[in-house]
Amino acid sequence: MENLKEELKERPVICAVRNMEALPYALKSPSAAIIFLTGDLFQLQDAVKEARAKEKFTMVHTEMIAGIKQDRPGIRYLARCLNIQGIITTRRNVIQYGREEGLLTIQRLFMLDSAALKTGMEIVQRSKPHMVEVLPAIAAPYFAGDLIENMELPLIAGGLIRSKNDIDKIIASGILAVSTSLQELWLYPD
Repeated sequence: MENLKEELKERPVICAVRNMEALPYALKSPSAAIIFLTGDLFQLQDAVKEARAKEKFTMVHTEMIAGIKQDRPGIRYLARCLNIQGIITTRRNVIQYGREEGLLTIQRLFMLDSAALKTGMEIVQRSKPHMVEVLPAIAAPYFAGDLIENMELPLIAGGLIRSKNDIDKIIASGILAVSTSLQELWLYPD
C-alpha cells in the first residue's frame, strides 16, 4: 500500500472505468491505478491482465461487478483468480473479507451532511479499511479536515469532478487522490 500511496502523490487521478470501451484510454493514461466500476467476471479476467501488464494497480467496486457475490468466496475469487489488488465497497463485512485475502480495502462513504460524516467515521472505525473514498468529491474539501484528523487514513474523493480545477481544490484540501470516469481528466495534470 505504501508504494501506491507514493504513486498517488505523484499522479493523483485514478481512472474509474465505467465501461470497457474506456479501458484502452485508462491503460494509456499516466494514472497509477484503475477502478473497475463495470463488467462481469469474464470481462474482468482479460481487463485485469491488460492493466497489470501496464503496471496499473487494479481495484474493483465489488457491488458493481456482475457475477460476484459479496461473500468470502466471491472476494477470494477476485483476489486469487482474477489477481485484483484492491476492492472498494460500502459494506463493512466485505472490507473484512478483503483484508483476509491481503487486498487493499477502501470503504466508500457518501458525505451528504454532518450526520453522514459522524456515521461514516463510526463505520470506518468498525471496518478498519486501508483507505476511504468520499463521495461526492466536490463536498470532500468541506469534510477533509475532520476526516483526516479523526480517521488517520488516506482519503480518495470521487464523483461529480468536472475539471482540473476541481482536482486541484480537492488535492489542496489534503485528500490523497481523486477517482473519476471523465477520460479528459485521466491525463491530469496535463
